[in-house]
Amino acid sequence: MSFFQKKEEEKFEIIYNFFNELENTKKHEKITNRGKCILFLTKKYRDNLYLCKLASERVREKFEPTEDDIKSSLEANYPYIYVVFDLKRQLILVQHKSSVFREVKTAVDKIKGIFIPIAKDSGYNFTIDPVSFESSFWDYVRNVQKIYEVVLSLKAPNLFGGIFSTNSFLKEIKKRYNSTETEIKYKNEDGNLNIEREEFEDPIRYASAGGGQWRIKIQSGKTFKRVTIKSNDNIKKIEISEISMETEEALFQLEQKIKENDPLKGE
Repeated sequence: MSFFQKKEEEKFEIIYNFFNELENTKKHEKITNRGKCILFLTKKYRDNLYLCKLASERVREKFEPTEDDIKSSLEANYPYIYVVFDLKRQLILVQHKSSVFREVKTAVDKIKGIFIPIAKDSGYNFTIDPVSFESSFWDYVRNVQKIYEVVLSLKAPNLFGGIFSTNSFLKEIKKRYNSTETEIKYKNEDGNLNIEREEFEDPIRYASAGGGQWRIKIQSGKTFKRVTIKSNDNIKKIEISEISMETEEALFQLEQKIKENDPLKGE
């Protein structure tokens, strides 16, 4: 979850104000040409941790018998998934439930559809990028025969404060060019790209923590074909029983899983 263009304290305030209001209204509705999307506040675990349900309207035709015929009517249905918002860590956990949303990306787009207008009203950009395993990148660098290309797409500046030196670099880019995303490409047509960990460790960790994305084009050792691997192919996932999501036991599991997968602590 990333916000840009103003002071970090103001960026936090926009989101905290939204959830403070949600505590009073209990739900936020977004109506589009594809139907209604509703974000329900199910439970507030902590000051920074919220459990919500994201429901997407589906209209289905219902058939019922009458005295002399079968009559049809339209009926709205609202299947939902669980979504956890950790405001302190800037994390959003999205349940993968294919019966509601075939792809997680569809659910993420619904969430973005709620927050983007709110952010824009205050002069912000709002983006959601997946948290991935930074170690996967280094596994490829260490084990492949050839590296043809590395591309870093970095959102700037993020809310990671002074944790990453990349954040300072991106703030300067933002200040000079007013860019909300910077793409850096390293390329060698012969596959002899030299990737030094000292130079790449910080931006790779920044992207993997949700500050953007990375991709690497390599030669596969078995087929000798050029293959492009993306950070989106290595997204972090956690498992918690849906049945217990609203219990205190789930809270304990959530907090443990979030700590274990906290992108700001590294791997």
